[in-house]
Order: sequence, then structure tokens, then C-alpha cells
Amino acid sequence: MGKVTKILSSNRFVLNKRFAVTLVGINPKINKTAIKDFLKNNLLGKNISFSANLRKESDLKLNAVVVIRDYDEVREINEYLLEHGLAKFKDFDTDYLVPYYWPCRLEKAQERAKQAKLGVWSNK
Repeated sequence: MGKVTKILSSNRFVLNKRFAVTLVGINPKINKTAIKDFLKNNLLGKNISFSANLRKESDLKLNAVVVIRDYDEVREINEYLLEHGLAKFKDFDTDYLVPYYWPCRLEKAQERAKQAKLGVWSNK
């Protein structure tokens, strides 16, 4: 768990002024501005929890699935971005990422956005 202290790009941010975190499953080249704005509005300054590829305590770069809890609401940010058509899925290596079902779960979230023609899928 930690606090998001800076948004670096459409799929990367700084956690606890120390760790560079990359959102797995999010293509950083599609809809960059909208995703970065979403992260600024929904993550910056907030405490989050995550599943990451931390192999050893000295790792400063993490690939993660991010979870934010606001009162009674729990949102997986990676899944939310895909499910609402804000982002497109990008395959990723699941080594060291627990649990291993995330690639399938994220692809299914994107499929729901495609079927509903949301966001980046609205003109398809």
C-alpha cells in the first residue's frame, strides 16, 4: 500500500516518492491524454494497494494491478480503464505478478467496452 505522489505518463506513476509503477495491460500509446487525466483525477494523492512484480525489496520499478478504495467502493484501476473504453489492452508478462488471472480478466473488460462501443471503441 502507498500514496501516489506523481503521474508520469498514461500508464506510469510514482508511489511514495520512490517507486515507479507501471499499470499492466494498459497500452500507453492509445488515448494518452484522457488516461493521464483520469489518473491525475483518480489516483494522485490517494492511497492505493496493488499486486505487483516485486522480486526483491530493493526493486524501484513495479508492474502492477492497482486497487483504490474509496469508502465502500473498490475499483481495480487497470480493469476500469479497459471496461470503460478509456484504454486498450496490451499483453504483458505475468512473471512475478500474482494472481495470474489478470491478463484474462483485463481482456474480458476490454471486450465488454468493445461490445458496448464505449470510449476508444465508439467509432468501431
